[in-house]
Amino acid sequence: MKRTILALGHELLSYRIHEVTPYINWIYFFHAWGFQPRFAAIANIHGCDSCRALWLTTFPEEERTKASEAMQLFNTVSRDTYDFESVKEMGIDLMNVGYSANNAAAMIKLCADTAAGLGKGEQGARKLVEILSRMQSTGEMSSRQMIALQQSGMDIDKAFSSVGMTAEQAMEAMDNGTLDAQTAVEALTSYMKDTFDGPVSYTHLRAH
Repeated sequence: MKRTILALGHELLSYRIHEVTPYINWIYFFHAWGFQPRFAAIANIHGCDSCRALWLTTFPEEERTKASEAMQLFNTVSRDTYDFESVKEMGIDLMNVGYSANNAAAMIKLCADTAAGLGKGEQGARKLVEILSRMQSTGEMSSRQMIALQQSGMDIDKAFSSVGMTAEQAMEAMDNGTLDAQTAVEALTSYMKDTFDGPVSYTHLRAH
């Protein structure tokens, strides 16, 4: 808990999410993320791998993929160093352009890893999610997005070398329709995984 004095007789108490997790009714959050209430039970399961694996077996075979997505999302949200609302918004942005909850959680972690590797922190991760989700939804890459990625410290030429292009050629190819957004996103995320995957661990994450 962090205590901030605002004025005489007034103070602001800020809690990390892990400090108040036992008091949160996660059903409402899981509902907002598109999960039925029963999946919110993951919030009551011990964090060890064996307990969570056992929890997955309580679901019928056809529901275990969905349960796994719920678990992955809860891991990301409840243990992230980032602001809780920011993580939630990133997840919603990604799911709005077609990501499953499980893939959204993985993408948030990848962007967090990349931002950490670049020394950019939460705002850097948020910007990466914003750019990638916008590319996915519009099928376009703007010069502003390209500049933002380059200014973040990413080697965009290296990222697009996997498709045999420079960054400039990739942007032109997206403009004329010879490079689709999905391929561009895959090139960028492949580069991010190869270069930055790992600095942020779920077990070290704490949301405010």
